[in-house]
Amino acid sequence: MLHFHYGKHNIPLCALILQIMLLATAYVIFFQSTNAPNLEPQLNLVKPTPANRLVVFLVDDLRSKAFFEQGCSNVPHLRELFQQQGQVGVTRSLAPSLKSSGYVDLFCGLYQTPATLLRSLWSRQEVNCVTFNQDVLSYVWASQEFFEKFPQLYKAGVIPSHITGYQLDDWVLQSLNDFLSNEATLLQKTKPMVLLVQLLSLKHSKRYRETLNSTQYNVWRAYQGMERAFPDGLTSYLLTSDGQMQAETPFYLWGAAIPYIEQSPGRSFMANELGKRLPLQVLQQVQLTPLMSTLLGLSPPTANQGRLPVELINASSRLEADASYKNALQLIHQAAHVVRLQQRGVFSKLMSSHWLTLALMDNFIFSCNLLWEQQRYLALKEYSSNYVPTILDCLAFYKGYYRRGMLFATACAFMGRLHQLRSLPPSPSSRRSKLSCVVYSLSFFLLLLVLLQRLSWLMSAVFLLPALIWTLAQRTRAKGSKGLSCRQSTGLILFALCCTSGFFQRRYIAALYFGYNCYYNRRSFLLRSRKFYLWLSLVSALTGLCWIPPSLGYSHRSILVISLLVTLAQPLFSGSLRKMRRNNLLCNVLVLVTAVLHVIYSPQPWMMHFIARAYLCYVLYPRDIQNGMQTILYNLSTVYALICTSYEAVVIQSLCLELQLGLYLKNERHTALSPRAQAIHLFLYSYYSFFVIGDIMAIDGFRFYMRFTGFGCYSTFINILLIILKLLLPLLMIICVISTNCADFWSLRRRIFQKLLILSNSMALFFLFRLRDSGYWWEILERIGHFVIVQILPFVLLILCLVSHTILGASVKSSLRLPKWNAYNY
Repeated sequence: MLHFHYGKHNIPLCALILQIMLLATAYVIFFQSTNAPNLEPQLNLVKPTPANRLVVFLVDDLRSKAFFEQGCSNVPHLRELFQQQGQVGVTRSLAPSLKSSGYVDLFCGLYQTPATLLRSLWSRQEVNCVTFNQDVLSYVWASQEFFEKFPQLYKAGVIPSHITGYQLDDWVLQSLNDFLSNEATLLQKTKPMVLLVQLLSLKHSKRYRETLNSTQYNVWRAYQGMERAFPDGLTSYLLTSDGQMQAETPFYLWGAAIPYIEQSPGRSFMANELGKRLPLQVLQQVQLTPLMSTLLGLSPPTANQGRLPVELINASSRLEADASYKNALQLIHQAAHVVRLQQRGVFSKLMSSHWLTLALMDNFIFSCNLLWEQQRYLALKEYSSNYVPTILDCLAFYKGYYRRGMLFATACAFMGRLHQLRSLPPSPSSRRSKLSCVVYSLSFFLLLLVLLQRLSWLMSAVFLLPALIWTLAQRTRAKGSKGLSCRQSTGLILFALCCTSGFFQRRYIAALYFGYNCYYNRRSFLLRSRKFYLWLSLVSALTGLCWIPPSLGYSHRSILVISLLVTLAQPLFSGSLRKMRRNNLLCNVLVLVTAVLHVIYSPQPWMMHFIARAYLCYVLYPRDIQNGMQTILYNLSTVYALICTSYEAVVIQSLCLELQLGLYLKNERHTALSPRAQAIHLFLYSYYSFFVIGDIMAIDGFRFYMRFTGFGCYSTFINILLIILKLLLPLLMIICVISTNCADFWSLRRRIFQKLLILSNSMALFFLFRLRDSGYWWEILERIGHFVIVQILPFVLLILCLVSHTILGASVKSSLRLPKWNAYNY
C-alpha cells in the first residue's frame, strides 16, 4: 500500500481515499444526470399563433381542498369566470426538493431530480426555459428567490422582503397596474409576450381561507385590468402553483384559444352551491410546459418530457397538428440519444432493450412528414399524440439502465474492503496464487468489458472499483500477520447491522444498548455493590429515555434551567470538587450562572453570546498543564450545556457517568477490554449519544430553537458550526472517558480503527441499497445522510481521538506520532 507522509505524522490517506471512492459510487449510481445534452431546438409553430400574450398567476401554496370545497365558495370571483369560459383542473407532480423547483418543473417541462438540484445549488446555473427564452418578451413580478432561479428574466417588480401579509399581493397588484397604465399602449402589437405575477400572501397567512378569498379577488382584478389594457382578445391566462408538498395542485386556464366544455367523461367537480358540475382536467405538471409553448406559438424546450394536452387548445387543425408533431419529435430526439448511447457497445445486442428502435423512430418521422405533406392534419395530430406515451416509456426504460450492475459492483467493492480489513493471515502459496489469479482475471475481464461497452468514465470507475479493492485486499492478505477470524468478523458485521435499527426507531438501539451493557458486565450482577446498582439504574434510565419524546429539537426553558444547575453541581456529584483548580471552577460557575440568568430574563443576549464564545476558546485552547479527566469533562459539559435547549446536557453527563462506572466495574475484576470491545464501546456509545436525545429529523427543529441557546443564532455558517459542535462534543467526552479508563487505548488505536472501519462499512453496505433518487425530498436527504454518516464516523472519531490525546495530559504525548495505517498491520 501507498503511504503518505507529512512531517512527523503518517496520515491514513489510503483508507480515507478508499472510503471517499466508496462514498462517490452512490452519486454515480443514483444521482448522475441522464438528460440528453445539447439537443437542437425545434422550429417555432406555424402562424398565426393562438395568442399574442400569456399571463401566468403563480399563487404559492394554493391547495386543492380549499379551492374546490363547498362548491368553490372560497373563490367566488373565479367561480363566475370558469362557469363561462376556460378549463379547470389539477396537476400532479413529483415532490420537489426545493421551494423553487416546482416552478422549474412548470417552465422547463422536466422534473428536477436531486442530482439536478444539487448541481444547480453548487454552480448557480441558470435554468433554460422556453417560456423565458430570447424570442419571448417577459415581464415578471416576483420575489428575489424566484429571480435567483431565473436570473435571465426582466425584473418588472421585485417584491420587497419587509412586506408581509395582505400587503404582498397589494404591492404586486399596484405595480402591475402602474405598468399597464404606462406601457400597455406601446405593447399592443408585441408578440409573443409573457407577464408573470407571483402572489405570496397565501404562503405567509395564518387565516388561509380568508387570504384565499382576497387572493382570488386580486387575480380577478388583475384579469379585468389586463382585458382593459389589451382589448384584442388575444390574451391567454393561467392560474397555478408550484405544487410543493401536495399530491394535486389546482389550475385554471382561460382566455384566447382555450375551449369551454360543459360536459365530458371523467372526473368532475361542483362549480357552485346549486350542484352544477364541470369537467375536471387531470394533468402532470410538466404537461403545462408544452401547453404554454403552444399558446405562444413556440416549440417545447429541448429537455421537456411532458405530453401536450392538445384537447385543451382551440386553434386551427393545422397548428394543433404541428404542435403535436413537434412535441413528439422533441421527445424522439431525446429517446434516440439514449438509444444510441446504449447501442454503441459491443455487447448491446446481448442485453435487454426497448422495442422502440432507431428504425421505428425514423419510420415515425417519415410517416408524420408524409401526413403533413398530404395535409391530413387530424390524422397527424392523433398519430403524434398517441405515439408520445411510447416514447416516454422508452425514456423511462433506459433511465438508470446500468443501475443494478453498478449496485452489484459496489457491493462487491464493499465486500472486498471488508475482506481487506479482516487482514487474514497468510495462506499456503498455492492457494494464494489461485485466488490471486482469479482476482486478476476478473479485473482484466471487467476492464475489457467497460472498454468494449464504451461506458462513461464515471460508470467505468464504478465497475472497476471492485477490481482495485480486491487487488489491494490480496496484497494485504499476502503481507498480513494476525487478523480477525471469521467468527469475530461475522460478530462485528451482525452488531453493525443491529445498530442500523437506531436510524429507524430509537427504541431498537436503546434495547441493543441495554442488552450489550448487561452482557459485558454480566459478572458484576454477582457482586451487587453500591456502584453496580448506581450503574444499573443509569443504564435503565438512559434506556427508558428512548421511549419518551426526544429533547433535541424542542425548547423547555424551565427544564433547561434545571439542566444548567445540574451541570453546575456536577463536581459535587462526581466527588471531584477538591481536585479542581479554583480558577477553573470559578470560571465555570460564573458562565453557568450567567446562562441561567440569560434563560430566565434574557437581559443582554449579546453579552451571553460573547461569554459563551470566549469560554469555548478557553476550553479548547491547548495548555501544557492539564487538569485531569474530571476537570476536562466538566469543562466540556459546560460548553455542551450552553448549546442545549432542554435536558440534553443532563442526559449526556449521565451517559458519561454510566460509561465510567461500567468501565470501573470491568477494571475492578482486573478484566481489560479487548480492542474489539473498545471499538464496539466507542461505536455504540457514539451513536447512542445522539439517538438518546433525538434523531436526524430533530436537527431541523434544533436549528429553529438555536436562538435560545447561550451561543445564539447568527449566520448560516456559524449555525452549521454550532450544530456540528453539539454533535461532536458528546463523542469527544466519550473518547476521553474510554481512553482514561483503558490504559492501552492509545497503543491499540490501529486495531480499534480497523474494527471501526469494519463496522461502518457493514452499515454503509446496508444503507447503500436504501438510497433512492425519487420521492419526497426529506426522505431522499435522510437516506443520503444515513449513508454519509456511517462512512465518515470512523475518521471523525480518529480526529477526536487525537484531540482527546492532546488535552488529556503530557504523559501520552510521547507516542503522538501515528503509525503506518496499513490494514495488514493490525
